[in-house]
Amino acid sequence: MFETLDRVGQASGGGKLPQWLETHPDPVNRIKATQARLDTVHKDLTKTVVNREPYLQHLQGLTFGEDPRQGYFVGNRFYHPDLRFQLTFPEGWQTQNGASAVVAQSPGKDAMFQLGLAGKTPPQQAAQQFVSQQGVQAGQSSTASVNGLPAATSYFQAQDQQGGVIEGVVTFVSYNGSTYGLLGYAAGGKFSSYDAAFRQSIGSFSELRDPAALNVKPAKMELVKLPREMTLEQFNSQYPSSIPIEQLAIINEVEGASSAIPAGRTVKRVIGGMPRQNQATENAAQQGVR
Repeated sequence: MFETLDRVGQASGGGKLPQWLETHPDPVNRIKATQARLDTVHKDLTKTVVNREPYLQHLQGLTFGEDPRQGYFVGNRFYHPDLRFQLTFPEGWQTQNGASAVVAQSPGKDAMFQLGLAGKTPPQQAAQQFVSQQGVQAGQSSTASVNGLPAATSYFQAQDQQGGVIEGVVTFVSYNGSTYGLLGYAAGGKFSSYDAAFRQSIGSFSELRDPAALNVKPAKMELVKLPREMTLEQFNSQYPSSIPIEQLAIINEVEGASSAIPAGRTVKRVIGGMPRQNQATENAAQQGVR
């Protein structure tokens, strides 16, 4: 497992931070530590059983990677097929689709924009509740719609946790029985340079109608028992995957495309999912965030 984590980290450009800055220990160091602990075990391990085949059966049909039905990026445009909406984030910002909000950070790391659910509270009431919070000072407000959807917008000032001042704009939009909050803010004195980008993103919130985006499906794991010995490259040619062969090698614990896999072995492949070019664009848009 740790060897696989190390390969994943290297493939994604990881391993560049000193370990004391990382949130988890370096997999290589964990391998060494595990081996050291194993060296202290004095029990007879010759009768242990590796239940690889029964375990692999649980992976059949498993969603591989992130489920695009829960939202995905193509460049700076965010699509949510299940909730049927789309939104364009500021160009060049780092984006992340989280469990409770979709967020974006400016290249200078001095501004943020986010989208989240605000329950079913009507937009005007939600906006009033937002600016009524302690430490928030309301500014200019509006009830102009967003692409024909009921909405309420308010500029505001507030104090951050360090006692500084932030300025922002918040819009609540009612769509399909739910209210969405779109919030953009920046450090005091810098908001004016981001205001247009915030308003452009807010104005892009709209119904998702593109059939290709609405009908996207998650990638799935499929198991294949090899009828004969073949290399990973030959396997991928006969049983194509929708992921790069380098990633296919990692999930199958083989060195590379030329690695030989014995007959009778169960091999994983990945089918379906977003088109490869969309995956590459999404990865590029979110590099360094996840």
